[in-house]
Amino acid sequence: MNQEIQKARVAKGQCASCGQQLYRLKPEEHFALMGILTGKVTSDANGKKTRKVPLTIPNLVEKGKCLKCAGSLSVVADVQIKNDVNVEPLSKATIDVSAFTMYDGSFNSNGERHGLGKMTWTNGDVYEGNFENNLRNGKGTMVFAAHPGDKSIGKYDGCWKNDMMHGRGFRRYTNGDKYDGEFCLGKRHGEGRFTYANGDMFWGWFEDNDIHGFGRYYYASGQRYEGEFFRGERCGVGKLQGKDGRIEIFQYVGNQRVGKGIRWSSDRSTAWLIAANSNEKIIGKTEEQISTLDAAKRVHDIEQAVERAKLEKSNA
Repeated sequence: MNQEIQKARVAKGQCASCGQQLYRLKPEEHFALMGILTGKVTSDANGKKTRKVPLTIPNLVEKGKCLKCAGSLSVVADVQIKNDVNVEPLSKATIDVSAFTMYDGSFNSNGERHGLGKMTWTNGDVYEGNFENNLRNGKGTMVFAAHPGDKSIGKYDGCWKNDMMHGRGFRRYTNGDKYDGEFCLGKRHGEGRFTYANGDMFWGWFEDNDIHGFGRYYYASGQRYEGEFFRGERCGVGKLQGKDGRIEIFQYVGNQRVGKGIRWSSDRSTAWLIAANSNEKIIGKTEEQISTLDAAKRVHDIEQAVERAKLEKSNA
């Protein structure tokens, strides 16, 4: 190879043989005799001093040493070398990064995956989208390989931050479940809609992957629950609407009804006081018809009881 090209590559902190970035060049503001003597600090024709900071890029560069030219990897540059002239720093390549991945895409001047690219793992997983400083950042799609017993291929299409699902996205799970909503650092967090493989659907709020906060749960049977959730369980005032249009309002604790609740007819003209279970019978019965005015007052009492419970918990 032309010696001038090799010298130019070395001056840029690259491998003299293949052009892989081995060092990050950092301006040196202070006089460093030891650095000059060891070759870590160099000067250009104008006397400007630069410190060579060795890079470590997994399976590509180890503390400034090119592993490819040591016989460990194979790199096919996108930029063609013609007559050993006009050689540019490696900007795009297909790289067998390790025994586990294959990357095809753009790099930055530090040799990191940066810009649009495609990463393929040997287990069949594939990511295609944006990278920033070696990490998945921005918009991208991850397809998870199917395994025996899976109902479908898993997929995530949306925003990423530092290799984690973060922001708005759509996730299809291998068991057939689907989630469309907000993610935070790899977890369902914020507003979203979760559709279960059995036909149920939840729309509302999530926190750390759990249903948490206000939401509506639609059962495949035709029933609908609306109310508060705490870590995946019904908690607080909840309203269950049947297929026939009747509504039952109760206080829930740990996913269970407590105390007495109200049932309204489908046309809301008739109301009943009902017991949560057989241990809370009303005058020997599990339900008793009451006036709509009394029903409205009792619903208000249920709401007040829930608010008091919240207050007591916050003060505990």
